[in-house]
Amino acid sequence: MRVLLIVLTVAATFSGGSLNAATPEMVYDHRGTVSDDRPGSPLAVAPWVIAADVGAMPKMTTTVMTGAAGKPSVLVETNYPAYDPASNLGDGMSVYLSVMGNAYDSPVIMYCYWRNRATGDRFFINAVDGIVADGSVTDLFGSEDGIPVWAPTVDRLELFGPTAAAFGPAPAGATAATGRYEFVVELRDYGTGIPVSKSTAMYNVVDETMQISSNISSDTTWSADNLYYLLTAIFVEAGATLTIEPGTVVMGDTVGKGTLIVAQDGMIMAEGTANQPIIMTSPQELGSRAPQDWGGLILNGRATINVDGGVSEGEGDTGEFGGGGNPDDGDSSGNLHYVRVEFAGIEFSPDNELNGIAFQGTGSGGSYHHIQVHYNQDDGIEFFGGTSAVKYALLTGIGDDSMDWTMGWRGKAQFVAVVQEGQVRADQGFECDNLGSNNVAEPVANPQIYNATVIGSADTGPRSDQGLLLREGTGGKLHNFIVYGFHEWGLNVDHEATFDQANGTDPNLTLANSIVYGNGTDFWYTEDCNPAEPDTCFPNIADDAGEDGTDWQGSDVWFAEDMAANREVDPGLSNPVYHLVPDLEPMPGSAALMSDYVKFPPDDGFFEAAPYLGAVAPGSNWTQDGWTIWSKN
Repeated sequence: MRVLLIVLTVAATFSGGSLNAATPEMVYDHRGTVSDDRPGSPLAVAPWVIAADVGAMPKMTTTVMTGAAGKPSVLVETNYPAYDPASNLGDGMSVYLSVMGNAYDSPVIMYCYWRNRATGDRFFINAVDGIVADGSVTDLFGSEDGIPVWAPTVDRLELFGPTAAAFGPAPAGATAATGRYEFVVELRDYGTGIPVSKSTAMYNVVDETMQISSNISSDTTWSADNLYYLLTAIFVEAGATLTIEPGTVVMGDTVGKGTLIVAQDGMIMAEGTANQPIIMTSPQELGSRAPQDWGGLILNGRATINVDGGVSEGEGDTGEFGGGGNPDDGDSSGNLHYVRVEFAGIEFSPDNELNGIAFQGTGSGGSYHHIQVHYNQDDGIEFFGGTSAVKYALLTGIGDDSMDWTMGWRGKAQFVAVVQEGQVRADQGFECDNLGSNNVAEPVANPQIYNATVIGSADTGPRSDQGLLLREGTGGKLHNFIVYGFHEWGLNVDHEATFDQANGTDPNLTLANSIVYGNGTDFWYTEDCNPAEPDTCFPNIADDAGEDGTDWQGSDVWFAEDMAANREVDPGLSNPVYHLVPDLEPMPGSAALMSDYVKFPPDDGFFEAAPYLGAVAPGSNWTQDGWTIWSKN
């Protein structure tokens, strides 16, 4: 399977608060060719979009497309996730719109509205009237009936802003009163009214920016009415609990290497909601944010780790972890619910970068769900031993390994979504170790993981190595995986100790009920791969029989013959590659929906029944629920 990167471009210049754009040049789209003879003409109020001539269209194109293939993508963004009028942080709000048409062959109606996330009040915004305060519903171009347009492809068009924006300044009041707000853009199918794409840009207006320079030594609450700015590495000390209210924004200073660290016997209670996630982010504005802008989030616990003595020191002087001779595998470091950690991973010393979220010797007493690590320089999530469990974890644009474990992690995970973007850096999707210095150290890493979608960079860039690298003696029970789009192997089992875990009548390492497809350089050609010389290309799964002089049958044979219900078939995902906003939802008829190949997890109070492969259910895409971020800088 090869996906062509084809783009519909807009040549645009800004002048005097209005957008003057050439008629969009019909080129290509990565889902297929866009027809250049669709009936319509540029819209007078917005010449960057083509109003569809519905009367000249065949009847079939006025209904929604069958399935998800070719759905357009939309992304709306603001300068900052928090605005402080007193300090002029974010002074002069701008709202930006990006769309990829994705060859969608039905017209859409475009809507934009501003919403108060605390009260639920919403007001529609259009190019003619600005914000419509009387509760009327209009499309983006001022029509109450809705003007059908062809989904355009535009790149960060400034819809509203202080100068030279397409539709003038941001709505009055958008940065006036303290509170939690968002801009929302929806594309609805013209024929059915069904939303086919939606994006939200959440932000806060705060009373004050609180500069945090001292460790937290007593119970402390951070309120969503303030912005919290970490000037340096901040520890939540033993005996103290840091409570972060839903909707709170935390920024980490770049020069001071702002980082939030929960020490052993400290506690963090960061319990956001889908409507009011907790955002830990860069202090830079949109377009200037990057990995390494600040440190990240580290949790230190007293659960078992398999190093000598049972205690270790965290990377970058982030504290001691592990229970030593008296570990507590039920230890709790607190809760993370609806938490985003983005543009982090600063370098503390040469080649010593922080992970987005590091679970260092943390136990099963904490609750961690609906968490996203976005554009981190080092690993996204790494487990250093312990028994913690995570659910609904989204790892996007990670610079090193998206998910990593070592030191004998024995926890659980379900609904893990990985999407790499390989322009600058990307390594393994999952890098899975027992212990590098002693591959047979006990307790052996043995997590249970169900329902993961692991997507490499594919054609977005040259970086992105292996999908699943199972090595250094790890065990584990892995089921219902989809692995796609990596430049090297989709699956590679490495090291003799790992072969021993994978073989036998009752192996401790299993990968079953899974799809590995579309990986290797024979799918994504590189300069080093010549299809006429197969030895120069990576296959989908490593053909490594007899590696290290062992009797290992090969990762490909192990996957296809020794494990149950595995396949090398197209998983049929809607639009999984990270071009604008990936869509990991299985399309109708997808191989991921064939129930005979699904493994149901144990009914233990943590896992949920899921009759499909991968992290995302058809018709219920939690990775696009509004609390997540897809901005690349």
